[in-house]
Amino acid sequence: MDALPAGWQLLPSAHVPNATELPEILEGLTTKQRSILHTLAQSGGTGVTKDAAIDADPSRPIPQLIALGLVTRHNSHTVTLPMSVRFALSGKPAPVLPLCPVAVSQEISSASRVEEQSTAAGLEAVRLTRVLIDVLSDSPIALLKDNAVGVRPVATLSRALDVEETTLYRVIAAAMGAGLIAKGVPDPLPTNDTGGDYLAPTGRADEWNAQPLSVQWAWLMLGWWEHATLNVAAIGQPDEKNKPHRLLSAATISDKLPSTRVLVLQSAASHVFPHGGDKGVLLANFGFDSPIRASRLARDVFDDITDSAQFLGILGPRWEPTTVLRLLAHNDHHVDLLGRLCEATASLTPAESDRLIPQGDMTILAPAPLPFEAHTMMALMSDTESMGLATVFRLNSTSVRRALDAGKTDSDLVGFLKDHTIGDLPQSLVYLISDTARRHGALRGGPALSYVRCDDPALLLEVSRIEAAADLGFRIIAPTVLIAQAPLAQVLETIRSAGFAPAAENAQGLSIDIRPHPTRVATPTVRPTMPQEDPAHIRQALLTLLRDRDASRGETHGIEGSDAVSVLHSAMRANHKVHVGIVDKQGQALRYTVTPVTITGGHVSAVDADSGEVIHFMLHRITEVALDSGA
Repeated sequence: MDALPAGWQLLPSAHVPNATELPEILEGLTTKQRSILHTLAQSGGTGVTKDAAIDADPSRPIPQLIALGLVTRHNSHTVTLPMSVRFALSGKPAPVLPLCPVAVSQEISSASRVEEQSTAAGLEAVRLTRVLIDVLSDSPIALLKDNAVGVRPVATLSRALDVEETTLYRVIAAAMGAGLIAKGVPDPLPTNDTGGDYLAPTGRADEWNAQPLSVQWAWLMLGWWEHATLNVAAIGQPDEKNKPHRLLSAATISDKLPSTRVLVLQSAASHVFPHGGDKGVLLANFGFDSPIRASRLARDVFDDITDSAQFLGILGPRWEPTTVLRLLAHNDHHVDLLGRLCEATASLTPAESDRLIPQGDMTILAPAPLPFEAHTMMALMSDTESMGLATVFRLNSTSVRRALDAGKTDSDLVGFLKDHTIGDLPQSLVYLISDTARRHGALRGGPALSYVRCDDPALLLEVSRIEAAADLGFRIIAPTVLIAQAPLAQVLETIRSAGFAPAAENAQGLSIDIRPHPTRVATPTVRPTMPQEDPAHIRQALLTLLRDRDASRGETHGIEGSDAVSVLHSAMRANHKVHVGIVDKQGQALRYTVTPVTITGGHVSAVDADSGEVIHFMLHRITEVALDSGA
């Protein structure tokens, strides 16, 4: 049928070898025959040749390939390459394109079991996303020049989340799709800023963190479903230089991935899934629903889509459809999909509880998911020992000190535990917190722009009570030391205006002068009133004037022609000066007063009477010669 793509068939053909026979047949082809097949595969699967005719020479390659079933005769001048042969040439498995969907018996998977296990998987994805946001908040990942993530940061993140790299990629894909993390310039910049972009949480991550667990799950699923463009299957695949594609490199981003994902999972939601089924059921049903897209979709991309959906709790443990998948797949764009998802996840997610059960071994059990505020406090004052719907936290001196460093007091920590504990709070926990707080803060630091010191505590106390003390941020930190949150000059001027006589000192305690510098303006640049003349230029001008004067003097008795040569010889023998008129290469007339030195081969060398330099000129350029009257 002409309506089908090249190489397609509605029904299997008896003339085309099956998948088990093809490798052996392809192995026995000649170089010419294999070249023809590759040419057809690269040109869309259709070729024009006179050997397609029924009466063509059977010894030719095309008739031989037709006889082997590797090429199909379309008409007397056109051949096509069957799809199974095209995929066999590329070494990839042919797509599964059944004529009917997979038959389902009456026995199907238990819906309640599927929902429970998929919910557990989805909440685990939420937990990993929380951890990822926390890690990137403390240490954003510096990207490479091509905006990809290097090998070491990937290993670091995998260890921090305690997952395999493939799982890390799926967490990043979902978080980026939901807008929780992104590439860009973080604020504030890291202390060791590289000058490039970073992978870091966005402002939306704070909003997401503050939501209930069920809403977080719904946001994550919807963001991945609609916007995730990271192709996890492409990460690690070799490029044209046989180097693996890195995480977030251009080759791992596909703008078409969301539409492909929707097609694959809509197909999964449209069919009843059999009990004991596997991913092959999804693949076959997708081939039935969207055969053209299925034939062009790489198997590893299909696997990543379905595995990621399973990871997020959209598909069940054996890729069964779930309640949230049906909501996503049958979405009416005029309905608030996020609101409907949140309602569904709220019914599936265990209710949050801020109740805690402390143990005698310094551990605290949270039997249900904690609200955001309670979870944040527990993560600050303890280390997470085991995670899940029920979480075990462990307190130690290091974790308690971390909370104290964050500005909490021992009363804050003990009060929080008492307010949320079921039963009495063990004294061992109270003692751990109190003992750590007692030893915490023996050394303290704080901001100050300047200080005032005085050996007389009473005088310093009086200074701290002046009217402007609050504006300057005065605070006595020792009987003889006061700090201020204002520049030293302003502090001393204010104290001086209050009737005191302070002095300024440097870091070594030596008295210094901090009075303002006298007011000055820049000295104006004075231009010279007379232009400065170049002495060499003046000398050259005088020489020119002298030459003109001497030339005018000799005009009355200038000698031309052959007599001029005789005059030059006579002047050379007598060492006399002569006035010479010549024409240079540009046709300009020049006059010199010279003493001839040599006359050879049509060249004259003479000493210039004005400059004392030896000059050279040609005899044929001389226009006149005159003896110097003063010689």
